[in-house]
Amino acid sequence: MIQNKNILSNLKLKHFSVLAFCFFILNNSSLAQSRPYQPAKHQEKYFASFFYGEGRAKWISDVSYTDLYNSDGNIIKEGTDAFKFKIKNTSKTYGLDVAAPYGPVRLGLGINFEEFYLDKILLNSTSNKAYLPFNESFRFDKLSFTVEYPLPFTHEKRYSLNLNSRLGYYGFSKVKSYNFFGGPYLGNTFFGGIGCLMDFEIVPRYYFFINVYGEYKHYRNSGRELPSVVIHRIFTGSVQAGIRINMFEYDFVKRIILGKD
Repeated sequence: MIQNKNILSNLKLKHFSVLAFCFFILNNSSLAQSRPYQPAKHQEKYFASFFYGEGRAKWISDVSYTDLYNSDGNIIKEGTDAFKFKIKNTSKTYGLDVAAPYGPVRLGLGINFEEFYLDKILLNSTSNKAYLPFNESFRFDKLSFTVEYPLPFTHEKRYSLNLNSRLGYYGFSKVKSYNFFGGPYLGNTFFGGIGCLMDFEIVPRYYFFINVYGEYKHYRNSGRELPSVVIHRIFTGSVQAGIRINMFEYDFVKRIILGKD
């Protein structure tokens, strides 16, 4: 049985991305007319960013009153008691962010996908502690709200150093191991992360960037599945690189933002 709890499964991402960016620009334009603070010239950066990254993750998981299966459908741990397991694995991530200035920060929206590759787990129960083979791969599909703060000492330079954070929720897809995320109901999910991003203008309006980023994800299966409990706490560190485009440098976007015909 393959689990698929993809929150984006009913969306065409290309269309969603375009609509999200247009909505964000139009909304930001209306906000600009009412807010007392206007961004300085060097802050007029309305970014669309595309990135790819790789990292490593550490899981700390708690399971109660449910069996743990491998990808072949075989039980590797019966759920007759509560047990814990840990996982260390590699991951790949890629996605799209859009952001616009609001006061001294940039606010934005993000869509990204994170692929996980597992090969073993460290099982820790009252009767056993051992590594078990666990070949599995799946994808997290994430939506997030982002905040970025450009450090002032880089305002007048071709490069900038920025502190960034994101907060959102996620679904998952392509899971082969039955019950790894609980039963048929979508559980409670959220994630948050912080990073340090450096970008450099390579040609007008195009920037190359590197983001060193750490993230925490939380998963708990639905309360409708009690007494079965599945909790995952996932800590991920990654390095991401990509291209960001300052859309404000395009005349048609500038006219929309400034409210000019």
